[in-house]
Amino acid sequence: MANKRGWWKLSITNVDDDEHMGLSDCDREHIGRCIIKGYTEGEIVKDESEDEEVK
Repeated sequence: MANKRGWWKLSITNVDDDEHMGLSDCDREHIGRCIIKGYTEGEIVKDESEDEEVK
């Protein structure tokens, strides 16, 4: 049984646009791999064509 606890929070912000940018499964997997490698932040870049394909 665990006797120590801690909390973590992932915050995704989009400073270029007021609208929330959704994350694809691929984005989530990429972020997970980065966290495992020890990264604590990064940038998500999407091409306009990717946005059109998702809709």
